[in-house]
Amino acid sequence: MTNLKDIERRVAALPKAEMDLFADWFDNLRAAQWDQQIAADLSETNLNALAEEAVRLHRAGQTSAL
Repeated sequence: MTNLKDIERRVAALPKAEMDLFADWFDNLRAAQWDQQIAADLSETNLNALAEEAVRLHRAGQTSAL
């Protein structure tokens, strides 16, 4: 198994064109992971109920401006 330092060294040694391709790939990977995390969070939490509670508290005057 390749360790992180080896990966860092290899990535740092990439020519610019390959670095650009790698950066695009990595950005897309991180975005996909973020999307998966959001989807998981949404399925685990009832955000509508939280939003309704926030609106209720605001209408009841129990909130303050930031």
